[in-house]
Amino acid sequence: MYQTTVPNNKGWSFKLMTAENRKRKDSTFPVCLVLNFCGQRKLVTLDISARPGQWSVDFERFITTASKAHPDALKCNAYLNSLAADLEETVSDFTKRKIPFTNMMIIECLFVERKTTKLKSYIQQFMEQLEKQERFGHARTFSELLYYLGRFDKSLVFRQIFLIRSSMPTGWRLINIVMEMF
Repeated sequence: MYQTTVPNNKGWSFKLMTAENRKRKDSTFPVCLVLNFCGQRKLVTLDISARPGQWSVDFERFITTASKAHPDALKCNAYLNSLAADLEETVSDFTKRKIPFTNMMIIECLFVERKTTKLKSYIQQFMEQLEKQERFGHARTFSELLYYLGRFDKSLVFRQIFLIRSSMPTGWRLINIVMEMF
């Protein structure tokens, strides 16, 4: 079984990847988030880069006082601080709820955009989209689905559905999502 409690260290760090194969065209190196949970190491390259003289290895942040400091050092440090806070919150939440987690689960929690919407309005928008595409048979199927869900579930107005990255699923996938909710 995987060990999900973090030993004496925090289990993650920010690193400036100074390997020659990581060097970018403008002679900067990427800043990465290194996750070390469950005995495995995972690197996530962030959209931030720096030169070796602009990075503090001890503090894992940009140097703000040097003459060759990064022009956006304060903004980048604020981003790294917020990412660190989100990371600590995610790890403590998983640990507190005793959920075994992996590096990929943490990455998904940090970087995948999620939002919720009401199921009924989502199906209605999907039906309108199908009608614009002149797919009237599919739209009728979802109209009937909405009718029967409303008839047998009085709390349909309050039901919510998670959208991941705001991409609308295909029709049959939507039916599977709805069926899993009941």
